[in-house]
Amino acid sequence: MSRRLLLALPLLSGFLLPLAPPLAADANAQFWRNIGIGARVGAIVPTDDDVRGATFWGGSGGMVPDEGWGPAFSLGWFDADLRENGGDSRTLGTIDVRPVMGGIAYTWLTGRLAITASVTAGVSFNGGSIDNALQGSGIDAALVDIEIGNSFAVRPELEAEWFLTRKFALTGGLGYLHTRPDITVRLPDRELSGRWDASTFSLFAGVTVYPFR
Repeated sequence: MSRRLLLALPLLSGFLLPLAPPLAADANAQFWRNIGIGARVGAIVPTDDDVRGATFWGGSGGMVPDEGWGPAFSLGWFDADLRENGGDSRTLGTIDVRPVMGGIAYTWLTGRLAITASVTAGVSFNGGSIDNALQGSGIDAALVDIEIGNSFAVRPELEAEWFLTRKFALTGGLGYLHTRPDITVRLPDRELSGRWDASTFSLFAGVTVYPFR
């Protein structure tokens, strides 16, 4: 099943600059010249066989890579199906994973290539719903429920950016999101709890444009 990635915005070095006191005119102009926007596509690969993977697309934004340490901010929102017993077993519901994370990053520059390693951590604000097919299968909807709690989240990520021109770059990367919320699915005949892990690997590729550079 293919699902849309609601938001994917790793904003690295320079993300916090807009929160700083007003800059001099030349510094402010330099800041805007360094802003980049882009798009990416990829795949979410769960570590749990009972969570169904997905493809995604989303936006990205950040600054021209600068060698050294910098702040990192990460939103990698996605939804995935929860299955009853792996394989082709029936889908019980959907989990919506909404992490909001901050941390640190380090960038290496080699010619046109920039490689950034980052670690971010924070809270994943999770939700979910019972699958529509399950609700329509003759089961009393009042006896079916899903409860998903918020959870701690941490994401190490490695990203590469290759500048084809001064304004245009190709990007790609690999990340791992660790988060394990409390998930309980209540069915008419039983209750399933503590069996799903929402941790995932993500692979992505995309493009970034620096329009004012």
